[in-house]
Amino acid sequence: RDFPIRTNYELVQIFRAYKGANDIEGITHGRPTSWTNHIYHQVEVLGYHAMIPTFIPKSSPPHNLTINKGTTHIAASREFAEFAVNDPRAQDLLEWLRDARVPDEMFWSTLNHNMNLDAPGAYMGKEEDQRTMARVKKWWYKGDKCQGSWIHGICSLGLRDLDTVTNAPQYFINKLHLEVHPLVFRCAEKWYKHRVRQIYNPEFNLTLYSNLPHVKH
Repeated sequence: RDFPIRTNYELVQIFRAYKGANDIEGITHGRPTSWTNHIYHQVEVLGYHAMIPTFIPKSSPPHNLTINKGTTHIAASREFAEFAVNDPRAQDLLEWLRDARVPDEMFWSTLNHNMNLDAPGAYMGKEEDQRTMARVKKWWYKGDKCQGSWIHGICSLGLRDLDTVTNAPQYFINKLHLEVHPLVFRCAEKWYKHRVRQIYNPEFNLTLYSNLPHVKH
C-alpha cells in the first residue's frame, strides 16, 4: 500500500541530517482522551477484528504520562528503538495500552512526546509546529482531490495523482492498490527506477529536512 518516493541514498542523507531526532507525530487532544477513558475489548465480526468500548473505566497512565496519538509510521533512531524495548517505563506503557482502542498509534507518540521520560531523540517543541515526513496521502475529510477512488476516506491514487504526490518531500506515498489500479502501480515503479538511476537529483533539498521542527527541537 505504501510506495517510496525517496531513494535509499536520499533517505540516508535525510536521517543523517536529523542527528538522532525522531520523526514521530504526537497530539494530545481529542482521540487520545476518548480512546483511553475506558477499557476496549477486541471482537471479531464477519471476519473483521474491531475494538469495542466497555463501560469499565481505565486506570490512569503509568508514570504520570500524557498520552499522545500519532501514526504507526515513524522514523526513529536506533537509540530510541532500544529505549522503547528495554526501558521499564516504556514496557509499563505498552502493557497499559493493551486494552486501549489503538495502542500502536499511541505507544511511539507517547514515548516521543513526554519530556520526563528523556527518550533519545524526543520532541521538545510545540505540538502545533510538528511536521511529519513519513507519508503523503490524500484525505477525503480534508477536501483533497482524488483522481483514483476513495477507500475508507483515503485516496487510492489514480494516474493523475502521481505527478503531485511524487513531488512531495515525504518518504512514502499512500495508498497504491495494485489490485484496484494496477497501471498506477506500474507507472510508479517505472518512475522510481528512473529516480534510483539518477546519481544526483537537483530537486532534492536536504536543507528542508535539517530545518524541520523535530530536528531543531
